[in-house]
Amino acid sequence: MAFCLSITASDFVPSGFSRPLHWNVGAELTPAWVPGSNGFLKGNNNAGKHINAAFSGSVRADFNFDQSTREGMLYKGLYQGIGLGATTFFSNSLLGTPVSAYVYQGAPFVYFNDCLRLAYEWQFGAAFGWKHYDLETADNNAVVSTAVTAHMGLGLKLQYILSERWQMSFGISANHYSNGNTSWPNAGVNYIGASIGLTYTINPQKGGNAILDSGIIEEADRGRWFYDLMAYGAWRKRVVSVGNPSEPQLCPGKFGIAGLQFSPMRSLN
Repeated sequence: MAFCLSITASDFVPSGFSRPLHWNVGAELTPAWVPGSNGFLKGNNNAGKHINAAFSGSVRADFNFDQSTREGMLYKGLYQGIGLGATTFFSNSLLGTPVSAYVYQGAPFVYFNDCLRLAYEWQFGAAFGWKHYDLETADNNAVVSTAVTAHMGLGLKLQYILSERWQMSFGISANHYSNGNTSWPNAGVNYIGASIGLTYTINPQKGGNAILDSGIIEEADRGRWFYDLMAYGAWRKRVVSVGNPSEPQLCPGKFGIAGLQFSPMRSLN
């Protein structure tokens, strides 16, 4: 009987996927500024146009863990999901109108009150449908050279809870599109925007905030080491400078890359 009483309540806390997930759907609009990071964007293009603005819209779906589960307690407000969006640079003949499919994840880290909080969010995916560089035409697109590029984003959001089911967000975000030098030219394009979004919760959580179990607190705050081992492979194009005075020249073919990465990490709390 003493042994049974010594077992803490945390041994019975359910895991995140053992309880129904809480689903959210929403939409987001982002007007943005495009910095002139290369000559093509500054007007060195066939249209002689300065590309300095963008506008994107996306639809999204994500889920939260139930607050009575281990993950719901440890990672309060955590959400993750998938999004589908389109971006215009108001220069369809020069860059096209790419469509992105991406995964995203975020969580609040500052709670101002019960309704207002500050959260981070990252995105990673692929953008399709660029009007890209073509060697056989007079196109001088130095931004993208492939129809598909990576889509990477990072942002901060003020999230305001309107009701049990509705939430509004305002934020700033930075996005980068690039093919990682798998093809050349690859100057890439970036934008910095101000986002506004609206989210609807399909099955909101019931009840108040769960009380964090003392056993989970002790486990989470215990310092420990984690180790990450990753093997990777890729290909890339390479430009070298040849002659005197030197001139950049594109090497023929592609170069294979392989690597191994070991990362020790310390958990603080």
